[in-house]
Amino acid sequence: STDKWIRLGDMSGSRFIEWEGVEIPEDGTYEIYVRKFWKHGPFRWTLDGPTTPPELGTVTADVVLLDEAELYQHNVANWVFLKEAKLKAGEHTFRIEQNEPSGAAAYDAILFTRTAFEPRGRLKPGETYAPDPEPGFFDFQPTRDSFAPTPIDLRHLNEVHAGSRGWIRSSEARFEYPDNGEQLRFWGINLGPGIYSLDNNRIEYLARFFAKRGINLVRLHGAFYQGGGADWAQVKPWTLDRLHFAVKAFRQEGIYVMVSTYFPLWVDLPAGDPRFPGYDGDHPFALPFFSPEFEEQIQEWMAALMTTRNPYTGIALKDDPAIVACELVNEDSFFFWTFSRDNIPDSQMKLLEQQFAEWLSHPDRHGSVDAALSTWGETRSRDAPAEGRLEIKPLRDLGNPPHTQRDKDTVRFLAATQKAFFERNRDYLKDVLGYGGLVYGSNWKTASPEFLDPIDKWTNAGLDLMDRHGYFGPAVGSNEQWSSASYAVRAGHGYRDRSALRFDAAASATERHFENPIMGINYGGLPSICTEINWPEPNQYRADCIPMISSYAALQGLDAVVLFAAEADDWAVSQGKFPMQTPVTQAQFPGFALAFRKGLIETGSPAIEVTLHEDDLLDLGGTPVREPHNLDDLRDPGIGGDSSSASSLAFLVGPVNADFAEGSGDTVFLDHTAGHIDTGKQTVTSNTGQLRLDYGAGLLTIDAPRAQGATGFFDQAGTIELTDATLTSGLHYGSVLLVALDDRPIATSGLILVQVASDDHFSGFATRAAEASDSQSIRNIPAARVITTVGSAPIMVAEFEGTISLRRADAAQLTVTACDENGIPGSTVGTAD
Repeated sequence: STDKWIRLGDMSGSRFIEWEGVEIPEDGTYEIYVRKFWKHGPFRWTLDGPTTPPELGTVTADVVLLDEAELYQHNVANWVFLKEAKLKAGEHTFRIEQNEPSGAAAYDAILFTRTAFEPRGRLKPGETYAPDPEPGFFDFQPTRDSFAPTPIDLRHLNEVHAGSRGWIRSSEARFEYPDNGEQLRFWGINLGPGIYSLDNNRIEYLARFFAKRGINLVRLHGAFYQGGGADWAQVKPWTLDRLHFAVKAFRQEGIYVMVSTYFPLWVDLPAGDPRFPGYDGDHPFALPFFSPEFEEQIQEWMAALMTTRNPYTGIALKDDPAIVACELVNEDSFFFWTFSRDNIPDSQMKLLEQQFAEWLSHPDRHGSVDAALSTWGETRSRDAPAEGRLEIKPLRDLGNPPHTQRDKDTVRFLAATQKAFFERNRDYLKDVLGYGGLVYGSNWKTASPEFLDPIDKWTNAGLDLMDRHGYFGPAVGSNEQWSSASYAVRAGHGYRDRSALRFDAAASATERHFENPIMGINYGGLPSICTEINWPEPNQYRADCIPMISSYAALQGLDAVVLFAAEADDWAVSQGKFPMQTPVTQAQFPGFALAFRKGLIETGSPAIEVTLHEDDLLDLGGTPVREPHNLDDLRDPGIGGDSSSASSLAFLVGPVNADFAEGSGDTVFLDHTAGHIDTGKQTVTSNTGQLRLDYGAGLLTIDAPRAQGATGFFDQAGTIELTDATLTSGLHYGSVLLVALDDRPIATSGLILVQVASDDHFSGFATRAAEASDSQSIRNIPAARVITTVGSAPIMVAEFEGTISLRRADAAQLTVTACDENGIPGSTVGTAD
């Protein structure tokens, strides 16, 4: 390492740097790391000449960043892992060569190590951070988990290896083991493409780390094909190899895997591909549903993913019961705002318009284009009956009444086309490729919660399960010319802390928006899952994220929640938009994962039951029950829904179920919420009696035999009385959970986990009040704060304070043992009286 950086400027030829005389002291296996300038400058590296295989010596732009150290605003340095290699003692030559002739690239250190290395910015191995002193906070710097014995290690909840009991089944609105019909719930987490850049040891460590904290499912969500340029459709062998190793590592820790196959944002269709005229580096929104050529391409990707032999397990993914589910399309639909003429080239829209005309001309429908136009009595500017094309009306017309016959026919065509795509590709995976697991379609919202949401779900009803996504984040704005506030946290961004427990509105300091990502309808009698959920940053009030997800997912009968997303191999090392590996989130996994997976918080009886008849639904009859919109700023185009209505509180009473029935008929709507919602007192009590939300005060209490606690504004709550415990705390905001670890009620349990969370942020994080000089997008946020410094590692955590007393005759004889950040027991600190 040197005190200065090496920067590579633009060159007409190759750009490279080379170190000669790199001294390796003794023979052995070494891990090799480089510190570089963020994700800029994809490169190939060699050791001792050009013999390093290219697929093992290439670092791409999406390499996982193991840490982050700010050099100056918007410029950061990061350690990245290269590989593990057997090296001989003596001098070696190390070379870095840029993959591109231009673009930013800079380096300042290389590391060859035989001992565990935990990248920490400017720190040398073994050093710890010296955080900025902050009254009322302590620094969170856990050591690498040694996996020493601890009673909170939940690895025993998982199977010996995932899939050991055969293919998981979808049966009667739940997941079951095939050997005895036992119900299975999943507590999961998303992993992006960065996982593929981790070395084998780190992937195996991460799998063990997750299993210990209650995770039994990961969603591998990253492209394994190029996605752009001339070779955009090519599968990346190295990425597929890394995905295979990840499957092996998680499988051996009893963690099941979901795989994503396609996301329009992973593809930038280049100009010049004769199959897809009109594109020029654009995302192919909605294209899979109507382009036979693009569907064929997706099937080629699925075949490569599912049929290539996994060299680490010896079997292909299609034959591995650890691959519990395969996702066909992520976040795309005919019924979301991305389906528009702005996003679909004219030549492709004409193809869809031709298909619409052909569909209308079927003898069972209008019989001809002219007959359809005559029946409608309505023409549009793009109608070209002589060319066999009719315009697809914009979603703003289809999603808003009054609805014409043309609207109804258009929706029926789009729904039938989308449904057919999902079912063809379900059959392709299962019948052609021979995949033995579950298949689901997509997970997206629509342009109309009332009229289009249930139609979109109906198109998925022929598959094995129903998926959705949801986020609860702060309103954000930016002083930047182009805003990154929807996907990043940077200086100059404005925001307001927003509590999900109080239903704080994004754009009003006084209104409430009754929305929460956990509010979801269970459709079609299928298992219901949520494969992306988070409370994005910046937001001081994130300690309720995990308690609300776990508690209300259990109440509503969800079968899987998959948190978004893991960005490191244990704890977060830099500020992200969607952090999950922080003290207020990941550190609450053990207790709440246990409660969810083992059903310690009961599923309620239905709060709402609705039966939707297909013909009425497709004629845009709508639904009397609607999910809140629940999207973050990255995904929310500002359409909203009926989120100001307290009717959404039904989701906090019990499950909201919607079934589909054939034909026509009156919509059946049964409301069982009476006596559970008190808008005067601003409280909602679950029909199990185990959950109570006081949204006026911002306090959730959990009171079940084996799990009890509270989350919210403790400094306003006073004494909290639970069946078996009393809580008091001066914390402004936080979460406390008591959960029995021995399958006995807290009243008699001999082993109880006490879990506390507060508030966290990176050291040095600083803000100011919004000013008149700030952008309008910031001034539109009530009581906005503007970030002046994002901060850096370590994470600072608000100091815990409070008292927990058990209502047990033997409380004075129960000892309390403090555990470290990894749950390893330490000293005795008191008794439970």
